[in-house]
Amino acid sequence: MIDNTKCAPVLITTCNRVGYLKELINSLKNNKYSEYTDIFISIDYPPSEKYIDGYKEVVSYIDQEKENNNFLSFNVFKQEKNLGAINNSFFLLDTIKNDYDSYIYSEDDNVLANNTLEYINTCLQKYKYSKDIICVCANNPDGKTDIIEKVVTHRYYSPYVTGWWIDKNEKFAEWSTASTIINNAKNVRSMLKLRKYNPGCFNLLVNGFLLNKNNRTYTFENGEPTCIDVYKNLYMFFNDKKAVYPSGNLIYNNGRDGSGINCEKTDDDWPVISGEDIDFSTIDKAYEDESPARSQGPKNVYEWLRDKKPILQYLTWRLKN
Repeated sequence: MIDNTKCAPVLITTCNRVGYLKELINSLKNNKYSEYTDIFISIDYPPSEKYIDGYKEVVSYIDQEKENNNFLSFNVFKQEKNLGAINNSFFLLDTIKNDYDSYIYSEDDNVLANNTLEYINTCLQKYKYSKDIICVCANNPDGKTDIIEKVVTHRYYSPYVTGWWIDKNEKFAEWSTASTIINNAKNVRSMLKLRKYNPGCFNLLVNGFLLNKNNRTYTFENGEPTCIDVYKNLYMFFNDKKAVYPSGNLIYNNGRDGSGINCEKTDDDWPVISGEDIDFSTIDKAYEDESPARSQGPKNVYEWLRDKKPILQYLTWRLKN
């Protein structure tokens, strides 16, 4: 049973996608425990003129919602200059970290099942003192599994809607430096295990970080990683940390239409929300799943494993470093 006086706040970053933002806010309103939940929204200033109209629509909508909602509190920040997605999320985290010991984060393009807050808060309270579990993920790439347990654990990270403890996130931040990642990448045995367990992350590490050949940049700027999700996967793998997942999928992501900065347009099917019938008010134990990591569905795992080029590139890099 959740202690409703300790529900984690929900942090939302947005800029110009008012339609998706409305879907997210409405799904949060319909969630159990929404009335015990503080909402923090940061509206980033548009990076260029073409986003101004959408930005104004977002501001107008949020101003209306601030006067009429069912949350414990509704806190809005309007940035005066463009921060970018990562720094916008950092702004919210810096805003709340001294007042809470955990938080839930979502970008503006997710739709939540009505038991998502119950699930994440239950896990945040149950696994707070677990040394190996560092976060809670709300989606299930398989849609729904046949296991008896309500939750499973994996050694990989799925970023769409997540719950984190402040102290565990800070430990990740301390670890995620360029020198630390390079030192881990020099361990050939570990890297070969990474390729088998999380081939997509292996490919991004090799091409995006070690060789900087990826069309999306995964390197560091001013000492900060430019793609947090990749480095969270690496942190979990190299340090044997785990995330909790629901046995049924709890979110739908709208951002695979190419409208955001992190997901390119894709025709891949996102698993439907299938976990609304699961009662997460009590969780007995977690099933440990050591199957290979994947984005959505297993087919890309096999495509990545068949591609031998990244491993040859890595071995070439290792001979030189």
